Amino acid sequence: MNILQFGRGRMEPWSTSAAGSGESADIAFEDIQLGAGDDVAVALAITHDLVDDVKQHITDACLPIGRMLAIRPKNGPGQGGVRNAAHALAIADEVTALIKKRSPDERKGCLHLFAASPNTLIFLLGQLSKSFGSVTLYEYDFEQTRGGGYEPSLTLPLPPAAA
Repeated sequence: MNILQFGRGRMEPWSTSAAGSGESADIAFEDIQLGAGDDVAVALAITHDLVDDVKQHITDACLPIGRMLAIRPKNGPGQGGVRNAAHALAIADEVTALIKKRSPDERKGCLHLFAASPNTLIFLLGQLSKSFGSVTLYEYDFEQTRGGGYEPSLTLPLPPAAA
Protein backbone atom coordinates (compact mmCIF):
# COMPACT_ATOMS: atom_id res chain seq x y z
CA MET A 1 0.00 0.00 0.00
CA ASN A 2 1.24 3.51 -0.80
CA ILE A 3 0.31 6.44 1.43
CA LEU A 4 1.04 10.08 0.67
CA GLN A 5 2.72 11.77 3.64
CA PHE A 6 3.20 15.52 3.75
CA GLY A 7 6.55 16.50 5.14
CA ARG A 8 9.13 19.24 4.78
CA GLY A 9 7.02 21.18 2.31
CA ARG A 10 6.17 18.35 -0.07
CA MET A 11 4.11 15.19 -0.44
CA GLU A 12 6.03 11.93 -0.43
CA PRO A 13 4.72 8.45 -1.24
CA TRP A 14 5.35 6.06 1.65
CA SER A 15 5.07 2.38 0.75
CA THR A 16 4.19 -0.14 3.42
CA SER A 17 5.76 -2.90 1.32
CA ALA A 18 8.83 -2.29 3.48
CA ALA A 19 7.31 -4.49 6.20
CA GLY A 20 9.88 -6.76 7.74
CA SER A 21 12.70 -4.55 6.52
CA GLY A 22 14.49 -4.86 9.86
CA GLU A 23 13.95 -1.15 10.56
CA SER A 24 14.26 -0.40 14.29
CA ALA A 25 11.51 1.65 15.94
CA ASP A 26 14.06 3.60 18.04
CA ILE A 27 11.42 4.60 20.60
CA ALA A 28 11.49 4.81 24.36
CA PHE A 29 8.47 4.47 26.59
CA GLU A 30 7.69 5.57 30.09
CA ASP A 31 4.96 3.93 32.18
CA ILE A 32 3.42 6.73 34.28
CA GLN A 33 1.07 5.86 37.14
CA LEU A 34 -1.73 8.43 37.40
CA GLY A 35 -4.16 7.09 39.98
CA ALA A 36 -7.29 4.97 40.13
CA GLY A 37 -9.03 3.74 37.01
CA ASP A 38 -8.76 0.90 34.54
CA ASP A 39 -8.45 3.07 31.43
CA VAL A 40 -5.01 3.59 29.89
CA ALA A 41 -3.78 6.64 27.99
CA VAL A 42 -1.16 6.52 25.26
CA ALA A 43 0.74 9.76 24.64
CA LEU A 44 2.46 9.30 21.29
CA ALA A 45 4.98 12.15 21.38
CA ILE A 46 6.74 11.73 18.04
CA THR A 47 6.85 15.29 16.66
CA HIS A 48 6.07 17.24 19.86
CA ASP A 49 6.28 16.32 23.53
CA LEU A 50 2.63 16.40 24.57
CA VAL A 51 2.97 14.39 27.78
CA ASP A 52 2.47 17.27 30.24
CA ASP A 53 -0.52 18.57 28.25
CA VAL A 54 -2.08 15.09 28.26
CA LYS A 55 -1.58 14.74 32.03
CA GLN A 56 -3.29 18.12 32.49
CA HIS A 57 -6.21 17.11 30.25
CA ILE A 58 -6.68 13.83 32.13
CA THR A 59 -6.82 15.75 35.43
CA ASP A 60 -9.08 18.54 34.14
CA ALA A 61 -11.50 16.12 32.44
CA CYS A 62 -11.54 13.73 35.45
CA LEU A 63 -10.91 10.77 33.13
CA PRO A 64 -10.75 7.33 34.82
CA ILE A 65 -7.19 6.70 33.63
CA GLY A 66 -4.92 4.71 35.93
CA ARG A 67 -1.75 4.99 33.89
CA MET A 68 -0.26 6.50 30.78
CA LEU A 69 2.27 5.12 28.33
CA ALA A 70 4.42 8.01 27.13
CA ILE A 71 6.12 7.06 23.86
CA ARG A 72 8.89 9.19 22.36
CA PRO A 73 11.69 8.75 19.83
CA LYS A 74 14.96 7.90 21.60
CA ASN A 75 16.46 11.09 20.10
CA GLY A 76 13.51 13.13 21.40
CA PRO A 77 10.42 14.42 19.58
CA GLY A 78 10.87 16.41 16.38
CA GLN A 79 10.16 16.54 12.66
CA GLY A 80 12.58 13.65 12.09
CA GLY A 81 10.73 11.42 14.54
CA VAL A 82 9.54 9.20 11.69
CA ARG A 83 12.08 8.72 8.89
CA ASN A 84 10.03 6.79 6.33
CA ALA A 85 7.26 4.22 5.90
CA ALA A 86 9.35 1.31 7.18
CA HIS A 87 10.19 3.29 10.31
CA ALA A 88 6.50 4.25 10.79
CA LEU A 89 5.52 0.59 10.51
CA ALA A 90 8.21 -0.43 13.02
CA ILE A 91 6.92 2.20 15.47
CA ALA A 92 3.31 1.07 14.94
CA ASP A 93 4.32 -2.56 15.56
CA GLU A 94 6.16 -1.69 18.79
CA VAL A 95 3.37 0.57 20.08
CA THR A 96 0.85 -2.21 19.35
CA ALA A 97 2.97 -4.68 21.33
CA LEU A 98 3.06 -2.25 24.29
CA ILE A 99 -0.71 -1.73 24.16
CA LYS A 100 -1.32 -5.48 24.10
CA LYS A 101 0.53 -5.79 27.43
CA ARG A 102 -2.33 -4.08 29.31
CA SER A 103 -3.74 -6.07 32.22
CA PRO A 104 -7.06 -7.93 31.77
CA ASP A 105 -8.88 -5.19 33.73
CA GLU A 106 -7.23 -2.47 31.63
CA ARG A 107 -8.29 -4.24 28.42
CA LYS A 108 -11.92 -4.03 29.63
CA GLY A 109 -11.53 -0.25 29.95
CA CYS A 110 -10.99 2.33 27.25
CA LEU A 111 -7.69 3.15 25.57
CA HIS A 112 -7.26 6.93 25.19
CA LEU A 113 -4.92 7.85 22.32
CA PHE A 114 -3.28 11.28 22.16
CA ALA A 115 -0.84 11.73 19.29
CA ALA A 116 1.59 14.28 17.96
CA SER A 117 2.83 12.36 14.94
CA PRO A 118 2.54 12.05 11.18
CA ASN A 119 -0.94 10.93 10.11
CA THR A 120 0.62 7.96 8.32
CA LEU A 121 1.78 6.55 11.65
CA ILE A 122 -1.74 6.88 13.10
CA PHE A 123 -3.18 5.21 9.99
CA LEU A 124 -0.75 2.27 10.33
CA LEU A 125 -1.48 1.99 14.05
CA GLY A 126 -5.17 1.87 13.18
CA GLN A 127 -4.51 -1.01 10.80
CA LEU A 128 -3.07 -2.96 13.75
CA SER A 129 -5.72 -1.96 16.31
CA LYS A 130 -8.23 -4.83 16.10
CA SER A 131 -7.20 -6.13 19.53
CA PHE A 132 -7.26 -2.74 21.30
CA GLY A 133 -10.93 -2.89 22.31
CA SER A 134 -12.57 0.46 22.96
CA VAL A 135 -10.40 3.37 21.81
CA THR A 136 -11.00 7.12 22.04
CA LEU A 137 -8.87 9.33 19.82
CA TYR A 138 -8.19 12.92 20.83
CA GLU A 139 -7.57 16.01 18.74
CA TYR A 140 -5.78 19.14 19.88
CA ASP A 141 -7.63 22.42 19.31
CA PHE A 142 -4.79 24.36 17.68
CA GLU A 143 -7.11 27.15 16.47
CA GLN A 144 -8.47 27.68 20.01
CA THR A 145 -12.03 27.51 18.64
CA ARG A 146 -13.25 25.30 21.51
CA GLY A 147 -11.17 26.74 24.35
CA GLY A 148 -7.90 25.04 23.42
CA GLY A 149 -6.65 21.73 24.73
CA TYR A 150 -7.83 18.26 23.77
CA GLU A 151 -11.24 17.10 22.61
CA PRO A 152 -12.38 13.52 21.93
CA SER A 153 -12.64 13.17 18.16
CA LEU A 154 -13.63 9.53 17.60
CA THR A 155 -14.45 6.48 19.70
CA LEU A 156 -14.14 3.00 18.24
CA PRO A 157 -15.75 0.65 17.75
CA LEU A 158 -18.67 2.69 16.46
CA PRO A 159 -22.04 1.88 18.03
CA PRO A 160 -24.34 -0.31 15.92
CA ALA A 161 -26.54 1.65 13.52
CA ALA A 162 -30.16 2.05 14.56
CA ALA A 163 -32.51 -0.18 12.60
